[in-house]
Amino acid sequence: EQIRTERLERTGGEDAKDKSDDEVVFGLSNNEMFYLDRPRLHFAGRFRADVSTINNVYDNFASDLFQPVHEAITDSETAGYGGWHPDGTNEFLFHNVTVTSVCPKKGDCNNPNTMGMGTSGMTVTTNSGEGSAQMADLDVEWQLSSILYGMNIAICPLKSAMSNTMNLGAIVSGVFHPVGVTGLWNSRARTDRLSTSSSNYQSLLENLQWNDKLLNTVDEMTNQYKYAVLRELRDVSPTRLSISFVAYGYSSTPGSPDFTYGYLVGTIGPAVKSKSVNYIRGRFLYGLKLNTDTQPTLNRAQFLLREEMKTLTFDFGNSLPKVYDRNTGQYSIYTEAIGSELCVTRCGSSQEIGRIKISDEWYIKTAGIAEIHLTDALIVELQASLLQIVNCSDFRSVFLNESLQYVRPVSDSLMYMDPGDKVDLTLSVTQFGRPVKNRKLTLVVHVYHPCNDLFAHPKLHCNTTTIRSQLQRALGALRVDGRNWTSVSTDSSGQATIQLSAGDPGNVRRFVDGLVYLISYLPVGSEGPIAYQDATIAVRVFDLFNWTGKPSWYGDNGVYSIFKQ
Repeated sequence: EQIRTERLERTGGEDAKDKSDDEVVFGLSNNEMFYLDRPRLHFAGRFRADVSTINNVYDNFASDLFQPVHEAITDSETAGYGGWHPDGTNEFLFHNVTVTSVCPKKGDCNNPNTMGMGTSGMTVTTNSGEGSAQMADLDVEWQLSSILYGMNIAICPLKSAMSNTMNLGAIVSGVFHPVGVTGLWNSRARTDRLSTSSSNYQSLLENLQWNDKLLNTVDEMTNQYKYAVLRELRDVSPTRLSISFVAYGYSSTPGSPDFTYGYLVGTIGPAVKSKSVNYIRGRFLYGLKLNTDTQPTLNRAQFLLREEMKTLTFDFGNSLPKVYDRNTGQYSIYTEAIGSELCVTRCGSSQEIGRIKISDEWYIKTAGIAEIHLTDALIVELQASLLQIVNCSDFRSVFLNESLQYVRPVSDSLMYMDPGDKVDLTLSVTQFGRPVKNRKLTLVVHVYHPCNDLFAHPKLHCNTTTIRSQLQRALGALRVDGRNWTSVSTDSSGQATIQLSAGDPGNVRRFVDGLVYLISYLPVGSEGPIAYQDATIAVRVFDLFNWTGKPSWYGDNGVYSIFKQ
């Protein structure tokens, strides 16, 4: 009732339901927990991504036409041939990653007296060598969401980790659920040497193996459990953990000392009652342009309001701009552009709710996670107030605004399907972190093909008439509720489920199997800004392969056409 009264005051006595049929479901408590909740730990270090570029060129999949010269290193993949790293193995691994701080269930974060001496003596490792994790793009023509497969992650005492043997002395280890990258920010860094891009992986660690012997280790100096925060994580979330890490500052310059290496920061926390791999019932801030000629100064961020903890917790891990200084070799937060402090206010208000001091040391220590403590009065107000992030020096430069509603898939936004497959796709709409029911959404299926683009690959020799005819037929190979488009409304949980059904694309691309389909999802009507998580769902539908009798290498029953890719 307090929330409803406050909302009526803000709208001049009008109930928001009078303006539209969608309704925020207040008072819903589901006790879900994610990496932004406590207990959690933060880590930082380097990563290696041994990217292969030879498979970035469509023509290189024509095995019968492939020549040794096509493996040559070239400055531009659009010029053909191998790109800047044609012999990459697609290996992905963590390198010298250590735990930088912890936040227990109660008490101050980063306080060594709270958690004993285990913090500085833990490292986060991944499997390496022949069994290393692998990166894979959804398709040669859809490389915006590389997926990580086969990655095991372990938290180890520092000495055990130096043996480079997985699970030897690991305090806890788990399997990283394969997901694609999200939040790609192409203009994060000002640099003439490293990649300007930054991206985020958010997923689950599953099949956890806890080492009770190490968890019961007591520090002789403090007489406290050495890995107390991990004991708390085990007690709260024994079967799964939530993980998020940001990769940035990647070097793609052959011959440089850190070629194929980049930087990362991340967080591991509980995963309780979550029905999705990377879905958070949180709130969303989107970046604003300070002038029409620039990209947003800060990138998007998600945050949680936890009434029971009296906290606002923000994830700025992939939000803060960076700058590289060639003279010093330092890769730092671009405080010249955003200042050294960020302030949280209500939209349209200059009243400060909280202040976040940012620095390179803070970023490495916290992975960009900022926690603000609230009074009881503020908690009530913020349950139905839109927030913004502003420059503390003038309170007029707005970097981030909270969206009125937040729309994103609960299901995976990257999918593979074969003809005949049927898959349920679930979307969620929230406002102030709470479900919105009766929100109408429209979904439309699009065929993604380079001959549809204004910047079609010059070597494809697109026959407009032929390709358009083939693509028109292929459009029917992916349907949403049996059609090329559909409209649905969310239920009382703020979710709507649609069935995807796959047919045969018809081998439009000849020597590349299947087609990529993009599903856009948009709300019908809006009273304010709506935020989307990556805006589209990408589905690769493979071609139909009919065979009878005994498989052969060549011919109608031949598997050569599959393996040659």
